[in-house]
Amino acid sequence: MKYSVVIPTYNMAQYLVTALQSVAKAANGHESELEVVVVDDASTDDTQQVLAACRRDAGFAMHVFQHPANRGSSAAKNTGIGHAQGDYVLLLDADNTIDETIFSHLNAQIASKPETDIFILGMGLIGADGASTGIFYRDVVQVDVAANLLPRSIPLLHDNFMDNFSLVKRSVLLDNPFDENFDYLEDWDLWIRMNWIRQAQFQFVPELLGGYRIMDDSKTRQLRKNDAKNKRQLIRLYSKMLLSSEPMGLSPQWVQQVTQHVRQLCSSLI
Repeated sequence: MKYSVVIPTYNMAQYLVTALQSVAKAANGHESELEVVVVDDASTDDTQQVLAACRRDAGFAMHVFQHPANRGSSAAKNTGIGHAQGDYVLLLDADNTIDETIFSHLNAQIASKPETDIFILGMGLIGADGASTGIFYRDVVQVDVAANLLPRSIPLLHDNFMDNFSLVKRSVLLDNPFDENFDYLEDWDLWIRMNWIRQAQFQFVPELLGGYRIMDDSKTRQLRKNDAKNKRQLIRLYSKMLLSSEPMGLSPQWVQQVTQHVRQLCSSLI
């Protein structure tokens, strides 16, 4: 089994160091199973110097690609996935970390559930200083992920209760790339397509196999949810649902509800 850790990054040099250090610790004993693919989305900070130093010290295959202009997170992920060679892609944000036991856990998960397309992975919370502050799928996402990941999950249409941190079969991602029209919410769009249209097999792994870095206070995050850019992305997401209403099997009642919600979002932007 081979894993490709795909890390898109943009002006995250100070945290990228920690992310790559965590991968190096986890790689110990698993070097032959692992490659790291970093895509620098035209950073203007010290990202390239950080990557050069990490490549010199890496005891595993590490590949670095650079976009000549900033294209967004979705495009950076697609570039990384396109260059990956592993059987599975581990999606890791540049400001997060992985646990040093992750690959042993993943080997066991795959061996017991080889039919699974997507493993959603548990995470602890870490503050800006790296200290542990809680558990992601308890303190941030207060949803029973496993119970809500049934095929054609209605709760998933209401809200994204899954982070980007996941292990996905590379063949699945190549057939279902991230939508590069999204600046964010791209993982939610992907999960909806995987769950509703492709009907991929999901599995939630509650063990804390990574660290999610909390850098904004709750008030800032709430304001961001209500800003105009976020509303435009929501309109795009819900419009995709409406345009895919037949292949998704959405009921007429649901289509009516979503249409009304899109109208409300559009009105709030005027």
